[in-house]
Amino acid sequence: MNTYTLIDNGKVVGTGLTPQEVSNITGVETKAVCQYSSRNYLCKGRYRIAKDGEIDRTRTSDFGMDLIREWDNDMMQAAEMLRTGKGRIAARKSGKKWIRYVEAKR
Repeated sequence: MNTYTLIDNGKVVGTGLTPQEVSNITGVETKAVCQYSSRNYLCKGRYRIAKDGEIDRTRTSDFGMDLIREWDNDMMQAAEMLRTGKGRIAARKSGKKWIRYVEAKR
């Protein structure tokens, strides 16, 4: 995820801000933050947005690396089951929401 520096009339408001934080301060849409920074436009006639760098998402998540690796392994196994025809996509309802998952064919 990209990080940004927000400048208000020549004064630095913040550095290392996420697109959501810049959006909250300036009032522009999150997806427009990247466009303002890449084209060096003034936002609302006063804010200038400059790209700082990037945040490594795996290090900033609340999940540990073991859980991320386990989830990745499970997804690879599910994809392999679907690809080889040994599995199928099933669904069950949990409250008002449908949950889809891969199960082995019988």
